[in-house]
Amino acid sequence: MVSTPAPLLLAAPSQSHWQRFVDGADPDMPDDVMHAWRRARALGVSPDAPTPEAVVDETSLRVRRGQLDRLVQDADGVLAEAARRLHHRDHVLLLCDLDGVVLRRWAGGAFAPEADAVRLIEGSVWAENVRGTNAIGTAVAERRAVICQGRAHFSRDHHSIICYAQMIRDLHGQPVAVLDATARVDRVDPGLARLVFGAARDLELVGQHKALADVPHLWAAVRLLEASDTPAWLVEENGRQVYANPAARGLHHAVQPAAPFSSSLWPERVTIGGQAFQCVCEPLDPFVLVRLEPVLSMVRAAPAPPRAISGMYAEDPAVVETVTKAARFAPTTLPVLLLAETGTGKELLARGVHAASPRRAGPFVALNCGAFPDGLVEAELFGTADGAFTGARRGGRAGRVQQANGGTLFLDEVAELPVRVQASLLRFLEDGTFFAVGGDAPVTVDVRLVCATCRDLPAMVADGRFREDLFYRIRGATLSLPPVRERRDVRGLVGALLEQLARTQRLPQVPPVSDAAWAQLLAHSWPGNVRELKHALHHALVLQDGVIEPRHLPDLSVPGAGPARRLPAASSLADVEGDAVRAALAAAGGNVSAAARSLGIARSSLYRKAKRYGIDLT
Repeated sequence: MVSTPAPLLLAAPSQSHWQRFVDGADPDMPDDVMHAWRRARALGVSPDAPTPEAVVDETSLRVRRGQLDRLVQDADGVLAEAARRLHHRDHVLLLCDLDGVVLRRWAGGAFAPEADAVRLIEGSVWAENVRGTNAIGTAVAERRAVICQGRAHFSRDHHSIICYAQMIRDLHGQPVAVLDATARVDRVDPGLARLVFGAARDLELVGQHKALADVPHLWAAVRLLEASDTPAWLVEENGRQVYANPAARGLHHAVQPAAPFSSSLWPERVTIGGQAFQCVCEPLDPFVLVRLEPVLSMVRAAPAPPRAISGMYAEDPAVVETVTKAARFAPTTLPVLLLAETGTGKELLARGVHAASPRRAGPFVALNCGAFPDGLVEAELFGTADGAFTGARRGGRAGRVQQANGGTLFLDEVAELPVRVQASLLRFLEDGTFFAVGGDAPVTVDVRLVCATCRDLPAMVADGRFREDLFYRIRGATLSLPPVRERRDVRGLVGALLEQLARTQRLPQVPPVSDAAWAQLLAHSWPGNVRELKHALHHALVLQDGVIEPRHLPDLSVPGAGPARRLPAASSLADVEGDAVRAALAAAGGNVSAAARSLGIARSSLYRKAKRYGIDLT
């Protein structure tokens, strides 16, 4: 199997660099861009003249589609969700053959007229010998994914666009097509590369394993195995291999037995490059799943690390990657930092890390650092000594740190800690010793720290609002969760939440969701993320009468804002948080208590956030 090369990023140079190259000089700029431009110049493409019209006729287009008939047919269904999201972000989505000819086009949004003007249309040719350096043609030339930004395009006509292109390969790793998303350069969004590359991989997998894609539990297994670094195969009982994940393909068949490929013929152990592996065979109807688990050569065998984080629904590639990493970090002593928007499931992930760790028998203690006034958060964290202050409990009170002894301490909204308390937390992390508020006797405990925030911590460090030394102490393993609007498994997520809620309400079965209700669920941007989605589904389950219809869903619009909206793609976490606060206040009619409840935070936290983002609460 041919390994997949890393994506090529062609970053936009300055106008003067482009002009110097056009004038015949070699400006000081990245070699990748220079290499691509030199290839375009050698092909005789003019950088400054209008791009020539190059569109194949209808007959040729039908023939080209016919040559990739199954891929083209699969594309409409597989890419529907990606196309919908790209449409809302004003991107066109293009499926092209290896001659750079656009076979199919979807989406576009407000960019559609401009896409027509620059000839991003079906039948148009985007090979390098026609249009110079561009994501589609350069991906074909380089045989790898390409991101081409603005002036990195060779032709002046294309300096206003940004393109993300990914190769689609067959079962043997050979390129067969290109998937591309293009928009105006001012719509740049690094997250869209992940969306496009993931959509290309989905289309690739369906094309390679059509039979597996038609069976839900097998398709889910394939999606998880794709993200795993454990070599794994699916084989039929008669010995035929039907699937190998990337880790297995990278072994170049080094472990396949000479006899027919059958689970019964696999040796118990194999050695590859000096590393011993245990062959594990499990039934996965109607196939057998074969995995190679590394054998640790230690004097005392260590327990195998957990292979999953319980409670997290994960089919979106980004969530799968996070869950896989979390499972690997869980058995370690590394502190964990979770970065994600409000409502994405940070505490659920933290509980999963605890449950998959050697500390699972100990307590899991959570503290929302933004839920208490500045003067009380230290007492909540470290407890109080007898008579620490007026009104304090007689005999003192243990804080969350002490309650978590032997287990895991989860500090949510850690960025909200006052600087003075940050110093106390740092001292505790140095040696596990702290002093209760008002106390003079040191207390030593053993806890594993997991922190979470939706804030931009590096920016807060730069501004002096968060201690740099504390930041590096809590940033042992950094994990992130995408917002719901970025997830590609929303349908599955809705199904999982409905099943969970139906069990809680003791419903005999999960009611189906009508097409009209699905349209509303998939069109909403879910600024409150999974928490908001779960509340909406709970609302619908209470009101439904056999089928969930739009009338059973709560009002998903923001008063005065018209239909459901999407946050700007390039928003920072701070922007998202500010917008979420405004949306919650608007939905609550200005009622601070109701808005705080909808966001899952204390009123005091909401007041602080409103002050931070200049939101008038009068």
